Amino acid sequence: MSAPLRQDARARLRDQVRREQDLVASVLAADARLAVATRKRDAVVASHDHVIAERRADVADALADYLEQAGVGLDRAAAVLGREKTHLARLIRERARRPGA
Repeated sequence: MSAPLRQDARARLRDQVRREQDLVASVLAADARLAVATRKRDAVVASHDHVIAERRADVADALADYLEQAGVGLDRAAAVLGREKTHLARLIRERARRPGA
C-alpha cells in the first residue's frame, strides 16, 4: 500500500513542478514582450525628441532673425509674440550655445 501512495505523491509533485515551470515561462514571456515594447517606445520617444529639438532650433533661428532684422529687443518681441521675455531669452541663449549657430 505504501508504493501506490508514493507514486501518487510523486505524480502530484511532478504536476506541481510542471505547473510552476509553466507559470515561470509565462512570466518570462510577458517580461520579454514588455522589454520589446519598452525598446520600441524608447526609439519613438528619441525620434520625437530629435524632431522637437529641431523645431525648437527653428523657432530660435526665426526669433534671432526677427530681433535682428526688425531691430527690436526682447521686451518688444515678448509683447508682440505673447511670450515671456525669459522664455525668449532662453531660446536665444540656447541658440548661441548650439554648434554652428
